[in-house]
Amino acid sequence: MNGSKLPSGDGYNKPKRKNRTSSGRKRGGQLGHQRSNMQHDDNPDVIKHLITGKSSLCGEAFDPNNAVFSTRRPVVGPPEIIDIITSEYPEHCCRCGECGTETTGNFPDHVKVQVQYTPNNLALIS
Repeated sequence: MNGSKLPSGDGYNKPKRKNRTSSGRKRGGQLGHQRSNMQHDDNPDVIKHLITGKSSLCGEAFDPNNAVFSTRRPVVGPPEIIDIITSEYPEHCCRCGECGTETTGNFPDHVKVQVQYTPNNLALIS
């Protein structure tokens, strides 16, 4: 680079990329690779049931005793630095007696994936 030229005046002479040699293996996890993703906890500390109150189609009120289990999403995180608790949000599905529509409860905004950490726990990890 010439010291009297602006960086934009250097032209199209970019440094060449270094070629890597192939190891012969495919991309991604190899055979025998130990997975390290989060798993569901069979004994959560807190369970917060999500049962909707009315049909999403006709607005008819549901009987919560007729709700059936749909899905669950555990959220792992510490209430304090010392203890880690797991709160589970089981989503229930209710069927309307009038129109037959099945409606499920809504997960809270902070519960977005199947298993996750709480925002407080993410701050501790970062």
